[in-house]
Amino acid sequence: MKLVDFLEGHARLRPDSVFAVHRGGRLSYAEAAARMEMLAGRLAGLGVRAGDRFAVLSRNSPDMVLLFLAASRLGAVPVPLNFRLSAREIAHIVHHAGARVVLAQAEFAPALGWAEEGRHVLVALGDACPPGWRPLADLPVGEAGLCPAGDLTPAYQMYTSGTTGLPKGVCISHAAVLTSVTQYVAALGEKPGTGDGVLVVAPMFHAAAALLAFIAVHCGATLVVHEEFSPAAVVSALASGAVQVTALVPAMIRACVEAHAAAGAPDCGGLRVLIYGGSPIAPAELNAAMRAFPCRFLQAYGMTESTAGVTFLTEQDHARALVAAPGLLKSAGRPLPGVALRILDAAGAEAPAGTPGEICIRSPQVMTEYWNDPAATAAALADGWLRTGDIGYLDGDGYLYVCDRKKDMIISGGENIYPAEVEAVLLEHPDVREAAVIGVADARWGETPLAFVVLRLGAAADGASLEAFCRRHLAAYKVPRLYEFAQALPRNASGKVLKQELRAARRKERVT
Repeated sequence: MKLVDFLEGHARLRPDSVFAVHRGGRLSYAEAAARMEMLAGRLAGLGVRAGDRFAVLSRNSPDMVLLFLAASRLGAVPVPLNFRLSAREIAHIVHHAGARVVLAQAEFAPALGWAEEGRHVLVALGDACPPGWRPLADLPVGEAGLCPAGDLTPAYQMYTSGTTGLPKGVCISHAAVLTSVTQYVAALGEKPGTGDGVLVVAPMFHAAAALLAFIAVHCGATLVVHEEFSPAAVVSALASGAVQVTALVPAMIRACVEAHAAAGAPDCGGLRVLIYGGSPIAPAELNAAMRAFPCRFLQAYGMTESTAGVTFLTEQDHARALVAAPGLLKSAGRPLPGVALRILDAAGAEAPAGTPGEICIRSPQVMTEYWNDPAATAAALADGWLRTGDIGYLDGDGYLYVCDRKKDMIISGGENIYPAEVEAVLLEHPDVREAAVIGVADARWGETPLAFVVLRLGAAADGASLEAFCRRHLAAYKVPRLYEFAQALPRNASGKVLKQELRAARRKERVT
């Protein structure tokens, strides 16, 4: 089966049920299926065929979901782009994916100025159409018949950065998505049904947000689509009673708790399930969130390469943690149905319970490959297990504890930041001789990048000038706000920067 099968099935069985609510408007399942057919026809008219990649640069909208489903009908592969990236970063991904067609909202025209006439087709999503772009409504209509490709056809290709800072295209099959949807529905206990609202507020270029939308379509529920995160808007939606399920990262939860108090603590009792991930949540913050939003809390651990979460810390786990086992909140929970976990030590042997090692995953929801990167694919999918690069351990009861993120990855407000990518940009500055980036605690975002910089002899760059330079080449959330200047960086005998020493020195400075 494919993603599109569920949209078409609900359109036949429940045509008047509401598919999506967006900007005050409503779209029924019948209307959504018709629009999906239109989008598929327009893509086909541009020559998009089975296996072709096309890029999407958009804020959250019903059309973004429908483009995933239109691709499903054609056997084509959507490449959702992070609109927070710089033009250079976006250009690299589009070229690497081989996407000739880019569908985008007009506000992102500056990020697409590199597109070459004759090589790229820019299609405007929405009413505004920048010069040189083609309006969606004016595109030719081609044959959009259902592609006969199998379940291993990629449902989408999302880009994530490796520790080298180079983006990798993660290919996720229809079978992987449907496995993950089935696992989540089982973990939810009570799946969202017809008329239930599923709030999607995290950007759908992220695996977890896209999966939440697919769950809603699978169940015939109603997508409540927010274009961007606004704590006040989320609280208003929850207080309206129109939302029964949503997913937020802890930084969003904190902001929503504050917005809830500022709004006079409205009743949000209609919310039944809140899924969070990206990092654990402190007991005090969880208690505050549960008072504001009295629903079931579920924590998920996963990554783009595993479609989304592979473990859940259930509502029963949360309740037990708050009463008698607070340390359990540091856990990412236990594996979902069909997921196998193991922890490997440095020698590749399975580590005993309680001993940290690399987290490895085996499940049908794991990626098929890194696009056009067989070496990285072989390294990541050794012996049928996904080598996550994350360090963690399993306790005696099978709960997973994540000790360290992929190498030195920073998670800021739910966004992954890879220090090597930031360091590479800093080293392009003419005044910078060496640079190392680590994550430090931040009350608002969980973590924020801190850059240690060694300047060239006689150079006069300061933190403000380096920040301005980084802003020209990096997405805003990746730009370090904190800078420390040093005479040299600590290195081992092989020349590798000892980031653990930088972290230790930073902790010591904060204590003293």
